[in-house]
Amino acid sequence: MFHSFPYDPPNQTTVAVFVKPSIIKALNNQRVKKRIDLLRQANQQVRTNLFFFAMPDVDLAHKQIKGTYYDDRYKIWKQKLFPFPNVLYQRRSKVKSKLLCKFPFDRQHGPDDLTYGR
Repeated sequence: MFHSFPYDPPNQTTVAVFVKPSIIKALNNQRVKKRIDLLRQANQQVRTNLFFFAMPDVDLAHKQIKGTYYDDRYKIWKQKLFPFPNVLYQRRSKVKSKLLCKFPFDRQHGPDDLTYGR
């Protein structure tokens, strides 16, 4: 069974950010890169279940991910198991991974699929 954050509604969107293992190690040591912290801050406004993961954190057989997330209550980074996310944000630009194809998304969006306001 997956446990959501204590304050989250049950149907809240889950966003997983795919990063390098070194980023996960830094977060677990409470060292945060600026871009990661900016994502965390932006998430405070939209209130998704945001977590970060690297390739070794994925358990395809059980369809779960050991995610690293920020605990607002205790102001620290923690880890827990998450189900596969609703949204996958790939921060690793050079990874063409078979892993990413195994996520059960109806449609994949890339830069060519996005429309930006002008």
